[in-house]
Amino acid sequence: MKKKEVDWKPFKFLFLGRIIGGPLGLLLLINLNEKLLSISVGAIVLFAGIATLFNWTVNRNNNSSWIAGTLSGIFAMIAGVGGPPIAILYRGASGKEFRPSLNAVFTFGIMITLSLLLFSGEIYRDHIVLFLYLAIPVAVGLKISSLLFSEVSDNAISKAVTYFSIISGLVVIFRNII
Repeated sequence: MKKKEVDWKPFKFLFLGRIIGGPLGLLLLINLNEKLLSISVGAIVLFAGIATLFNWTVNRNNNSSWIAGTLSGIFAMIAGVGGPPIAILYRGASGKEFRPSLNAVFTFGIMITLSLLLFSGEIYRDHIVLFLYLAIPVAVGLKISSLLFSEVSDNAISKAVTYFSIISGLVVIFRNII
């Protein structure tokens, strides 16, 4: 992540949204039916991805950044897919703006999510083992992807974000139906 390339103004509102959305998502996760919550999030992400496929865009401003951050925090906590609300917010942004800003949001967002899960006692041994197995491959993948994809066209990134949202929504829905 290149700190000087992060768009810090909307990041503040995204981060604030993640701080608010994480505890809201945790309350929902603890108190409501997990499958229903996950299916609902999947349907919302799927809808947003399809809307984006048909060129619906979100005007990026303080309010939309805060809303996307809040939804990202809620979605990350209850379904493990916090990325699509942020990715959709940044749809149409240049790769040089999109990548570092998204990395910053996800880095801090993951710390919020994990802290809340740890504090609430919702992290189990399996989570720790999975983290240990994946930490090095993820770090290597991040490094390789930053080298390989720094020259990918903005159009390709935009399409990938759209398809990622659609696929994420479908996976979450089907994972909880089956």
